[in-house]
Amino acid sequence: MLASRYERERLVIQFIFDSGVRRSEVGRVTRAEVQEAIRFQRAQFYGSKKENAISANGYIPLKIEGSKGRGRETKPRVTLISIATLNRIISYHASPLYKRYSRKYKTPETTPAFFNATGGIFSEKIVDDLIQKTNERAINNRTIEKKVSPHKLRHGYAYEVLKSPDFGEDYLDRLVHVQKTLGHNQLSSTEVYTRIPVDIYKT
Repeated sequence: MLASRYERERLVIQFIFDSGVRRSEVGRVTRAEVQEAIRFQRAQFYGSKKENAISANGYIPLKIEGSKGRGRETKPRVTLISIATLNRIISYHASPLYKRYSRKYKTPETTPAFFNATGGIFSEKIVDDLIQKTNERAINNRTIEKKVSPHKLRHGYAYEVLKSPDFGEDYLDRLVHVQKTLGHNQLSSTEVYTRIPVDIYKT
């Protein structure tokens, strides 16, 4: 992120890591889905007694039109993003450039949440180009030693969830959370992340 000069690029990189989305899914996220997440953030939930208020605990659900559906159809799912990332998206949506690009869309349901440099949708290729460009800058700046792919950002999301107590009391709870938010049909697809024990990964 430090290797990019533009906030929209830094935001997309943060969003991929923070939500675990595939590169093909970035362009499908709409302004309406972000607005729904904002409404969730502002809502107050109560238990049986008003003093037992339930907070979002720093994370907000976000609907994703996922890839890997049958017959190349999208496969809806829900992931979580941090309030910090949501607030960054809100600031981006308030920018004059985003407002200008979004005018050509009639409804929030058809308006992309992110625009590329020319006001188009973030395609897989554009995400690849963005990561490649920032990789080269980061290596030249000696910020990183090896290139990072979009899918490695998705892996990073999984490992962050697996080591965080915010997503479950034990490892199995967190593993199921990763399965659901990454859109894996089978837990066996998610178990690739168990090949590196989290304590070793953290070290």
